[in-house]
Amino acid sequence: MPDDIRAISRTGQHPALAVTCPHCGAHDRAPCTTRSGRRRITDAPVHPARITAWVIATAVCPACQVAPGTPCRVGGRAIPEPHPQRVQEAEVTA
Repeated sequence: MPDDIRAISRTGQHPALAVTCPHCGAHDRAPCTTRSGRRRITDAPVHPARITAWVIATAVCPACQVAPGTPCRVGGRAIPEPHPQRVQEAEVTA
């Protein structure tokens, strides 16, 4: 197991915590909260929107060949969700 993945599994933190959550507005390295910011989310480590933002920010998409930071494209148009291959690529590089 690579050292960076081993460190994440030891700390129990999801790698998507490296980006700001577009759903609740939690800053990077801070846990997700409710939209009002009053309570931390305990049933899931991060919001799905935060995972999507992390995937787009960190991985190159093998399906459509876009660079990190650029949303995936189909037929020249941006799509809201990244390709499954890009999600796998981000998980491998984490």
